[in-house]
Amino acid sequence: MTTATTHFSYSNTERSYIANVGCAVRNLLAALLAVKPAVVCADSPAVVQRNRLDDLETLFTMANNYQHFSPNLASELRVMAARA
Repeated sequence: MTTATTHFSYSNTERSYIANVGCAVRNLLAALLAVKPAVVCADSPAVVQRNRLDDLETLFTMANNYQHFSPNLASELRVMAARA
């Protein structure tokens, strides 16, 4: 007659199931209750307007640079700037 025995040994480096569940719950709570940094308010309208003008100036400058060897591209860049 044969008897099979199973012996489970847990060393100190291995964690039990309860310890793993506890760690998972702590990590879940830490993730749910984490404080997020405050959102910085949007730029003032003057800054937004200045950024828009800078972008338009860049588009028109690019259009002038491409005018001699790619007039179609220059035209498209001017149309994009006019729509903005």
